[in-house]
Amino acid sequence: MKILFARISSLALALAACVLILGVPTDSLLYLICLAWLTLFYVLLKPLGQAITLPFNLFLFNLPQLFVDALLVWWAVAWTPGLSLTYLESLVVAVLAALFFSPFDVARIRRLIVRV
Repeated sequence: MKILFARISSLALALAACVLILGVPTDSLLYLICLAWLTLFYVLLKPLGQAITLPFNLFLFNLPQLFVDALLVWWAVAWTPGLSLTYLESLVVAVLAALFFSPFDVARIRRLIVRV
């Protein structure tokens, strides 16, 4: 449950930063709809994307995963009526979501190392 809360909060911060940085006009309801789609895609489709890009992630330092995450953001925005982002803007949101999620990820790895 903690990881889902961390994922939702990182996605919310990334979308908010996108609205502020890129100047994408949005309503709060559209923001919540997009966040719901994005959370659903990240929970259901991201493991599939990780499985597909695993051989490439090993050699390209996880860069293909960012492009898959950008595709998930792009799909979530496409399913949100009245909101539109280009693929490059979706890539910015995916990078921001990865950056906002990284403190939780580092703490999780540290807890695993301490247990071993």
